[in-house]
Amino acid sequence: MHFAMLWRRLVSMISENRYTHFARVNRNLWIILLVTCWFGSSSLAVLTTKALFSGAALRLPRFPFGLTLTATNNVVASLLAAIVSDGTRDHDVNSNVVQIASVIGAATAVEIGLSNIALNLLTVSFSTVLKGMAPFFVLGWGLALKMHSLHFGTVLSLLAMVVGLSLVVAGQGEDASPVPSRFFQAGLLAQMLSAVFSGFRWMLTQIFIKGEPILNERIKALLMLRPLSRGLSAVETVKLVSPFTCFWVLPFALFLEGTSVFAWVHGASFEEGVKLLVVLITIGVSVYVLLWSEYELVRLTSSLTVSAGFVLKEVLTVFAGGVIFRDRLSFLTYAGFIIVQGGVLVYGVQRHKTLEERIPTELTSDDNRV
Repeated sequence: MHFAMLWRRLVSMISENRYTHFARVNRNLWIILLVTCWFGSSSLAVLTTKALFSGAALRLPRFPFGLTLTATNNVVASLLAAIVSDGTRDHDVNSNVVQIASVIGAATAVEIGLSNIALNLLTVSFSTVLKGMAPFFVLGWGLALKMHSLHFGTVLSLLAMVVGLSLVVAGQGEDASPVPSRFFQAGLLAQMLSAVFSGFRWMLTQIFIKGEPILNERIKALLMLRPLSRGLSAVETVKLVSPFTCFWVLPFALFLEGTSVFAWVHGASFEEGVKLLVVLITIGVSVYVLLWSEYELVRLTSSLTVSAGFVLKEVLTVFAGGVIFRDRLSFLTYAGFIIVQGGVLVYGVQRHKTLEERIPTELTSDDNRV
């Protein structure tokens, strides 16, 4: 009798361990696939956008209208999300959800606008370094809202990423046209504020997607919002947030770029118009995949992890660009690349220890999410 009970308990433990191990493997493979989609769609969107801005590679007149492009990207992303979700209305979408989506969209619009201003006032290299500070602001917002705890390993890994990114861009050399000193402070302020809004946006996005009542209670007083009853899927998040991003960006796009865009369209031939439409749709589809993979990664990990991955993505883009285009990579570039990898490794080890304790609970809760 006792032997039978022990045998059943042993079989049950083995089955549970096998299921947990299988679930962990599936989870890790899914995260790897998402990161691949994230990096790939980001590279495609950036390269196509640069080609569109210059015009020469696409045999089109220059189309340097960043705000207009942001608006069209979010329109395409919204339409794709509506199609993928089969046009069904989410049963739990209420005024509270719409309000949070509006705030995230507004923060995204401000982040993009300030980043574009900074890019016009600063060198590309220095702007990239400042963007690499985003994880610190994500961590800062997380500490302020008590969503993250401060660990020495986390700070050390983020600091290593920023130092490594600085060395990578320093190894690429300065831009050909120096920035006038009188614009430097304005550009620096704009990029830092952009990083602040980026951190705030990612914190809200994590709350929006995960929907934990405890986390939502901590921002209840800040935004006067009610806690969400459940988290939203990545597709739902794109479908709700992208229209609001377009809504907040569109007035500025019309005011600052409307006349120039109208003149471009009026002076373009039919062939150029069709080619522009194809390019805009291509970038929009890439942005949809980018947003979806980002939101899904936030759901599976955290906003801090995704922002740390952003630094790695920037470094890999610089490094891969040097290899593919056979640019001369300096010692600083290689040193920075190694330091960033070390920072990512430290962060990954600490994150893995945390997940080892939380995965069984998260796997159960994920099954109940849409």
